[in-house]
Amino acid sequence: MDPHTLIISCVLLLIVFVLAVVVLPALQKRENVIERIIQDGYTARGRILNIEPTGNYKMGQPELRLDLRIEKPTQLPFEAAVTVTVYTIHRSRFQEGSTVNVKVLENRKGRHIAVKGTMEYP
Repeated sequence: MDPHTLIISCVLLLIVFVLAVVVLPALQKRENVIERIIQDGYTARGRILNIEPTGNYKMGQPELRLDLRIEKPTQLPFEAAVTVTVYTIHRSRFQEGSTVNVKVLENRKGRHIAVKGTMEYP
C-alpha cells in the first residue's frame, strides 16, 4: 500500500470520527431545546399578563406572544415573554389573567420556558 494512500485514509477516518463524536451530538442538542426544558426544568405557574398574535402560523396553527408572570413558591416571581404555537381548539385556554403550567430551565444563557398546552409542550 502506498504511504500517501495510508495517510489520506487516516485523515479521512479522523474527519469522520470528529463528525460522529462532536458535530452530530451538538446538532441534536440544539434541536431538542424544548425537550431539555421539559426534562430538566422545574415546574411553575405562569399568569398571562398580555397576549398578542404574532401573525405567523406553524402547520396552520397560530403563533402567540405571551407575557407571563412566573411564580414558584420558593422563589421571587419574575416576568418573561414567550412565543408559542397554540392549537386553535385550545386557544380559549390562553386569555389575559388566566394561569398556565410552565417548565423553566435556568442556565448560564438565561431562562428558557416551555408552556404546557402548546404544540411544543402538549
